[in-house]
Formats: sequence, structure tokens, C-alpha cells
Amino acid sequence: MLALKQRGTEAQYLLAARSKAIAAMFSITRRIHTS
Repeated sequence: MLALKQRGTEAQYLLAARSKAIAAMFSITRRIHTS
């Protein structure tokens, strides 16, 4: 039970980190295109 919750939190953390990285890359590319 506890291990399952831990895994779920880990997956959520990885998902958040990935989306954050994608957002950062997107904003960087947009900044390059605008300037």
C-alpha cells in the first residue's frame, strides 16, 4: 500500500518535471523566434 503510494507520487513528480521541461523548452524556442 505504502509502496504503491510512493510509486504514484514518483510518477507524478516525473510527469511534472517533464511538463516543466517541455514548457521551458517551448518558451526558449519562442523567445528565439521572436527576437
